[in-house]
Amino acid sequence: MIEEVLLGVASEVFRRNRFSAASPEAPTCFSLVLRGRTLDLQASTNEEVSIWTHYFQQVVERSKLEAHARSVALRAQPRDTFLESASEVWPTEILPQWDTERNSNRTLMLWWEGIPSASRPAVWRLAIGDVLGVGPAAFGRLLAEADTEHSEHAVARLERELFNSDDAPPEFNLYTSAESPMRAALLQLMTALQSFEGQGGPE
Repeated sequence: MIEEVLLGVASEVFRRNRFSAASPEAPTCFSLVLRGRTLDLQASTNEEVSIWTHYFQQVVERSKLEAHARSVALRAQPRDTFLESASEVWPTEILPQWDTERNSNRTLMLWWEGIPSASRPAVWRLAIGDVLGVGPAAFGRLLAEADTEHSEHAVARLERELFNSDDAPPEFNLYTSAESPMRAALLQLMTALQSFEGQGGPE
């Protein structure tokens, strides 16, 4: 889909090829922006440039209207139908083309509506990344290597910053309640973090 029409030698490709606004060819050049890339074109005459750019600008406007209409129609679907459609779009269209799709209007809209549970691990892994390489194996190793001091520091840190905080919202009961399994999971996470920091990892 054409996202934008650039007039003249405004694209990076033209600049790399040493075209400038002062170049004699500049008035007959234009570019079409498609998924973050440009298709750089040169017409034969100024009149031809005017015809083609006018046409492609109409295409852009029509595409925007169609995208808006699809968005409205998608939102108008019953919730179950919408979720079923989204659960197919994420693994088949968005995730395989993550680099180009991550900032598209469609992806942002679907993200806002909620990522299907089956796709969440892959989406968050791509969105957040793992520059430290802390995967499940490393997490298990850090827990195994944690000692009593690491566990005590983790408990003290959570008691100080979360469990006994007057600012904690009611929703945090999921983590602060002694009976909650999420509390145990959070303590495990903090213990692994203390172990990681003890081995020289960033604090």
